[in-house]
Amino acid sequence: MFFRTKTYLKFLWQSFHLHGIHSPFVFQLSQECFKNKDKVFPCLTEHLKIDSVLFFGNSSEPIFKNTEITVLNPMDIPNLNLILEENRRFDLVYFPVQIEKNLIPLFKKVLPVAHNDSIFVFENPHRSKDRGKNWDRIKQEEKVRVSIDTFHFGLLFFRKEQVKEDFFVRVG
Repeated sequence: MFFRTKTYLKFLWQSFHLHGIHSPFVFQLSQECFKNKDKVFPCLTEHLKIDSVLFFGNSSEPIFKNTEITVLNPMDIPNLNLILEENRRFDLVYFPVQIEKNLIPLFKKVLPVAHNDSIFVFENPHRSKDRGKNWDRIKQEEKVRVSIDTFHFGLLFFRKEQVKEDFFVRVG
């Protein structure tokens, strides 16, 4: 409990509302999609024109509308390997909070499904010390250009036209 409180206070200290964001891409995304915590994912789907989602877990719930969703158990390595062999690309890859121990190896394994406009979403990146450390390590990946930390979820973008930068943005 103390860890999450301390982490949240640190997040509040680092984070910005719109006035502190100097990237036009992140500013516009924040302005349009981060006003209401409950509507972030439908807005992202529409704003970023998300057509295909790879969701690790048991169900994707109805948060991604009008998209082709591939739901995969993170331990289902044979099916994941098939997806990788097919050279499929996904606009969005979702890593739910239940994936903790194998988060970094799974991230590295699915990195090839990303394209320039892909977004990887990490649910609750500050849930525990280990998950927070993994989130910090994942953000350092060379292909990651932009990270947005909203405390409740983390977003990674691979936009080659962007300068590598980390953002801490308050939602709502």
